[in-house]
Amino acid sequence: MICLVIKAPNIEAVTTKILEAISPERPRHLHPDLVEIRFDYLDKKPTLIGEKIKELRQKIAVLATITTPAIPTTPMIFTLRSTSQSTVQSTFSAEEKEQKAERLIQLECLCSFDPEYIDIEDDVPAEYIQHIAWKFPKIKIIISHHNFHETPSDAEIEHIYQRMRRMQRTQLMMSKKIAAPAPLQAPIYKIALMANNALDALRLLAFVKKHSEEGAKEEGKAVSIIAVSMGEHGEFSRILAKIVGSKITYCAVSNNDKTAPGQLSIDEVVNKYRYRSLNRHTKILGLIGYPINKSISDITHNALLTHLGANAVYVKIPLDRHRHEHEHEHEHEHEQKKRQELSLYTFLKLARALPFKGLSVTMPLKEEMFSCIEKIDSSAQAIGAINTIVFVGTSNNKDTNKVSTINTIGYNTDGEGAIDVVESNLQSTIYGKKLLVIGAGGAAKAIAFVATKRGAKVTVINRGKERAIQLAQNIKQVLGEKANCCGAELPLSLSLPPINKVTRSEYECEYEYEYEYEYEYEYDVIINATPATNDPPLAAKYLAKCISGKTLVMDINTLPKITPLLKLALESKSKLKLKSVLELDNNCAIAFGYEMFVEQALSQFEKWFTKSSIQNDIQSKKIFDKKTCREILIQSARDAVSER
Repeated sequence: MICLVIKAPNIEAVTTKILEAISPERPRHLHPDLVEIRFDYLDKKPTLIGEKIKELRQKIAVLATITTPAIPTTPMIFTLRSTSQSTVQSTFSAEEKEQKAERLIQLECLCSFDPEYIDIEDDVPAEYIQHIAWKFPKIKIIISHHNFHETPSDAEIEHIYQRMRRMQRTQLMMSKKIAAPAPLQAPIYKIALMANNALDALRLLAFVKKHSEEGAKEEGKAVSIIAVSMGEHGEFSRILAKIVGSKITYCAVSNNDKTAPGQLSIDEVVNKYRYRSLNRHTKILGLIGYPINKSISDITHNALLTHLGANAVYVKIPLDRHRHEHEHEHEHEHEQKKRQELSLYTFLKLARALPFKGLSVTMPLKEEMFSCIEKIDSSAQAIGAINTIVFVGTSNNKDTNKVSTINTIGYNTDGEGAIDVVESNLQSTIYGKKLLVIGAGGAAKAIAFVATKRGAKVTVINRGKERAIQLAQNIKQVLGEKANCCGAELPLSLSLPPINKVTRSEYECEYEYEYEYEYEYEYDVIINATPATNDPPLAAKYLAKCISGKTLVMDINTLPKITPLLKLALESKSKLKLKSVLELDNNCAIAFGYEMFVEQALSQFEKWFTKSSIQNDIQSKKIFDKKTCREILIQSARDAVSER
């Protein structure tokens, strides 16, 4: 269920927000299934605003009846957090111990207004929960635990959960001794933890899957769990939680109304991720790497999944190799690499325990992931980098620990995607063309390899000359010594002062080239495979000499759409933005990063759908219609880059 969390300074503002959220004018599919009121955000205690709470309940009931057609009254969760389990200074922040008894009184007051749910923290005595359950038998109780600092060990999570379960067992034992006024409902257990990395979020998902599998029952009732991984690194799990059995996901009205880090807006949850259609059989696709905030894959890939009618969802997972490096700064390079591989192995192990079917891999993991995959495609093997992972095989649902039957296969679609775009823009093959690749990372490796294989004359330049030379040597080892590929240092990248601080005479007279370079100027194609920055990726003076009127300039970065390199290439007989006074021919063509993105993504989808079980979840054969799928990806990509 989708729960809209309402925060406001007073009950009048709360009422306004709720009525707007369930208004008949608002699209029905954007109506929440539940509404949670955070009373700890209000300026007054529940006992002081009782009449206004009653009015709110009445207005919601009336709105449901006058709507055409009539809709059920929107259920509500009443929540009153203590300071220790809230991100705000609650009503009971001062002298918490002394105010605890009063807080329990206020909670009971909230129950008197007959909400469908009441959220009670797990530090409340079991006897009090029993009292509420007996006095208000129609109200469903959510027992919640929050940790805003970390996700503890698996054993500690299990301990927290079992402690909450014991509170229920105490309640059931008492009901057997003393006749309860009505059958007691099993509570819902909510565990909200701060995810400091993606592994934390995956561990909590695996925990929920273990305890909420169909058939995991006790006392004749299914176990209900709500799992929330808070923070940037847990955002993706708010979508995937439904797939593993989590009962509720919490959303905000908008990005400005979030009550917890990593919370999504209801529009994102419903429209982008199609949350209502997700179920236990939904397959998971995703992007891993860091940073991933500029990737448009969550928009484009989910748009294509919607078009295909596939029971699958695509999420972005921030897997960061650098996040905790300061804690290990004295480690030997070999030890750092080993530690990184262990974290990647852990990620893949957790992914295998969940219904993952495919992954896109971006920086900085394309090369690191290479050693963690069981089987590698021959092209990816030759390139030495992976951007696509396919999970093949099936897991044993009766024992989620047995995941050895699921294997991973690694591919690389970057190179083919980039060069296909180049040839399409050139309206000819790349054979015999002079191509300059900027960068020596995973994407650059793939592009240089495919271009060389297709007969281009490739030069790779990089800030670190050794990596560029090694890249070229590796390509020659695979394709033969006659392969036309060389590596060199990025010229003048460090030897020039900031361009906007020098005049034309200073630039031309005082800062001549300090080295002799053997490679050519005036390339047919220039491809930037380094991250987009505020400045062009190499010295402007050198770049100007590389571009002729017929040069195709391409940047593989999707955002911004017009990168500094493309902006430089499009300058028309005027000074550069950085006042370098260099002039370029305005006839040079450009290729946008989203064009390559679409082509490599299309190849990824083909592999995910033909080599995993996702194809079994599609009712039609649209996946084989590459033309239509390409059109869907192109349109959604254009929309995504134009919106940012």
